[in-house]
Amino acid sequence: MSMFTKSDGKVSSEDLLYRELVCLLVLLIACILVSVLWAAPFESAPGSSEEETAPWFFAGIQELLKHFPAWLVGLVFPALLLAFWAALPFFRRSPSAEDDPLFKWRLPEVRAFLLTMVLLGVLTVWGYW
Repeated sequence: MSMFTKSDGKVSSEDLLYRELVCLLVLLIACILVSVLWAAPFESAPGSSEEETAPWFFAGIQELLKHFPAWLVGLVFPALLLAFWAALPFFRRSPSAEDDPLFKWRLPEVRAFLLTMVLLGVLTVWGYW
């Protein structure tokens, strides 16, 4: 039996939070060590004068950087998107027996997912237009 498991086989929320914190710290330390030990090749090839572009999935962000300040695209837009995702559980209705069992009671989450996918698709197409 694990030190985190109670006699009835359940794990308390405090123990789960402690496990997640330990995993987070181990991964953070591993990422810091990798970034310190191996240098990233940020230099461009000697004599190349062509403009650097991001991969296709960053095309929308790159396009937004052409039209808006960097602090707005890099800080405000992602913060608003994360705040929207964080607020989703508070919009949830509890499922009831008369509801359709297939996604009807999860409409806010499904709409948020579709809105995010449409937004990312539009930004990607806009970046390559």
